[in-house]
Formats: sequence, C-alpha cells, structure tokens
Amino acid sequence: MTSITLSQREMSHELRLPLMANAIFGTASGLLLLIGIGALILRHALIILALLPKVDTAKLAKLNLSMIAPYPILMIVVVVTGMVSRPLGQGLALLDGLIVAGIAAWHYKGLGSESSAT
Repeated sequence: MTSITLSQREMSHELRLPLMANAIFGTASGLLLLIGIGALILRHALIILALLPKVDTAKLAKLNLSMIAPYPILMIVVVVTGMVSRPLGQGLALLDGLIVAGIAAWHYKGLGSESSAT
C-alpha cells in the first residue's frame, strides 16, 4: 500500500478548517434532509472528508469554493420566487444560504492568505 506524503503547504491549516466546516455542515444538512437534495449534500460532504487527507488542500478548496459560491444566491432565488412559501421554510433556506456564504468567505480568505504566503 502506497502512502501519500503532503508538504506543509498542501496541508494548510488555513484551508483545512473551512473545508472541514463545509464537510461537517454538509453532513448534518444531508442527514437532516436525507431525501432528495439532502442525499447530494451528504455525498458532497463525504467526498470532501475522503479527499481532504489525500490531496492538495488549496486545489480542493478552489474546487469546493467554485461549487458552493453560487448556493447562497440560489437560496435567495428559491425564497423570492416563492418556491418556499412558508415563513419558517423561507427563514431556514436563507439561514442555510447565509451559513454556506460564511463558509465560502472563509474559503476565499484562506485561499487569499495562501497566495500571499507564497
């Protein structure tokens, strides 16, 4: 069995934390919504957890950021168009979008500090 050794840059703490936060939030959301979209969210989280120790965190963070950045806007569209009509559902959709926006901003900040460190 071959082991993969990553350099210090590849295991950046600044990028590992937002990736782990995304995976944890995705796992919790996916389990909560296990049918439909929840299964996709759970799969996304499990892929992050599986890849995190094996790949360059900067590359994984860039890929993950590109996947999650549009999500908060999608949640706003879902609420504004009336796809979610009840106030509780609207609040939860917007809160979900806000949490994902925070994780995306954390990714962006981590990538920025990685760029300035090199």
